[in-house]
This record gives sequence, C-alpha cells and structure tokens, in this order.
Amino acid sequence: RDDLRKIQRLISEPYTLDQEEFHLTSSIGVALYPQDGTTSEELIRHADMAMYKAKSMERGIVFYYEEHSNQVSREMLLEQLLHKAVVDEEFDLHYQPKVDILTEKMTGTEALIRWNHPELGNISPAEFIPVAERSRLIIPLGNWVLKKAVEQNAKWYRESGQSLIIAVNVSPVQLKQSSFVNNLAKTIQETGMPPELLELEITERVAIDYGTELLDKLQSLQRMGVKISLDDFGTGYSSLNYLRSFGMDTLKIDRIFVCDYSKDHEEKSLIPGIIAIGHALGMKVIAEGVESREQVEFLRAKGCDAVQGFVYSRPLPAAELEKLFDKKLTG
Repeated sequence: RDDLRKIQRLISEPYTLDQEEFHLTSSIGVALYPQDGTTSEELIRHADMAMYKAKSMERGIVFYYEEHSNQVSREMLLEQLLHKAVVDEEFDLHYQPKVDILTEKMTGTEALIRWNHPELGNISPAEFIPVAERSRLIIPLGNWVLKKAVEQNAKWYRESGQSLIIAVNVSPVQLKQSSFVNNLAKTIQETGMPPELLELEITERVAIDYGTELLDKLQSLQRMGVKISLDDFGTGYSSLNYLRSFGMDTLKIDRIFVCDYSKDHEEKSLIPGIIAIGHALGMKVIAEGVESREQVEFLRAKGCDAVQGFVYSRPLPAAELEKLFDKKLTG
C-alpha cells in the first residue's frame, strides 16, 4: 500500500498549463496473482472492477475481492448502458402532484426521471442516479431533465392556463458547472415559462457540503425568479444560522419523519418543530412521502402548507397528470 500511496502522491502533484495550476486525483484498483486471476485478461478485468469500486467509495485504493464483483459488474454495466441511454434519450419524466393542504388542489409537481430499459426493464433512479453522478453523466442527464421539465411546464402554462410550480432535483455536479445558470436562463427564455414557476431542489447535505461554493449561484437563480427548495430536511444536521444565510423558498420535510409518525406517539414527532423552523425562516413547508389521511390531518393541524405522496397520487405521465388540473384531490 505504501508504494500505491506514493504513486497517488506523484499523480496529485500540481502541474501548470497555460499559466494555470491544475491538480489530479486518482483511484487505484488492485488485483493480485494468482488469487484474483491467472491470466492477464482476468487480472485486468478484476483490477478495473476494484478501481471502479474505489471511485464509488472515494477511498482511493481498493483491492479486488470476489464478494464485490457482482455489484461492481452491475454498476459497470449500468454506466455503459447510461452512455447510450443519454445519447438516445431513453428516459421519461413522470410528475407527482404537490397539493395545497387546505384546498386539496394541485399547486405544483415534481418531475421524476424514469428509465425503462428495453432489456433490463425498469431501473430505479436510486440505482442509476448514483452511477450517473460518479461517471459525471449526471451533467447531460440532468440538463435533459431540466429542459424537458421546463418545456412541459411551459406547455401547460401556455395551452392549459396552468401556473404550476414544477420542481426538479439538481445534483451538486450540475450546480458546480460554470455554465449552469446561463444555460438554465436560456432554456427558460426559449420556452417562455415564467421563471417563478420553476423550483430547484437541493438536499440539505449538498447545502452543507457546498454551501459557500453554491451560495452565489443560488442567489443568482433567485434573482432570476427561480425558487430554491431544501430537500430531505432533518437528515443533514445543518445549523439554523447556516440555513438562514441561503434564504431558500421551500423546506421539504424528509419522508422518514412522515413515515415515523403515529397517532399513539404524535407528541414525540419532530414534524411540528420542523414546520415552525421553516415558517420562522420565511419558507413554505411541504411534507413528502405522505400516504394516509391520518398523516394529512396531523400535518394540516400543525400548519404544514402542502403535501406530496401516494395519499393523493403516484407520479404520473404528463397526459395523466393533466386530468387532475383544477380538481380537488381526495386521498
């Protein structure tokens, strides 16, 4: 391992190109003869698997061992398929309603990506999104999602008179792109959708890890009129002063707090405190993962603004969502 770390240190030494200083990082996968293979082809394949695992775990150096081979093989297969899927646009968007808790009418939607592979069938975003982020395919994939979501919402606004706020999850890899704000502004302008009808969702963990780096971009987006939502609140342990500096528009209560709610133990629920925090910071509060009327009634009594979940609707294709326009939804 000492020799491997020496190689990494050498790779990480800064170099200058066109008077700019650059740094490289490296991930190393190791396969040993004969326990990990007896031919050069087998050793190279297993070393490549270990290297892929090193990238996914951000550990830098990983030795191959058979227990991880099936998982890594699946991840490598997904990465290969994703390259083609991004080019061929093999994805679809479904839309889950966000419902005003008082009127029980849809006031917005969340755009959710779906991938139905012709051979593997439906592949969960929970499986392929992390692969896309590690391989940086999340940049073209995320840009596609944003463009399609904005185009669809502009169509609803133009043809159906709907002023729905459409929410799109954004990866930190996307946000870190220097062209992100300008490209999004161009998309909004080309479609004619009012920018205030777009809400970008970033997780609390991203806000903590990339806070100062992303703050200027988030403020630029808000000056355009775009709303910013803090997703998965309560899982990242951010300080209130830190949250206040962002001036976000919406706070989403993580589904784990909603799922943990029960009538018998509602006095122990953290939900009322989270709602109070959101309102104190001037944010609209929405709860996700709501699956029962009991949860809806509790959230309404505690002052939650909106809910999202199977109690009202699963994520729907655009044509099916249109049937819910201007209707009172019942769980």
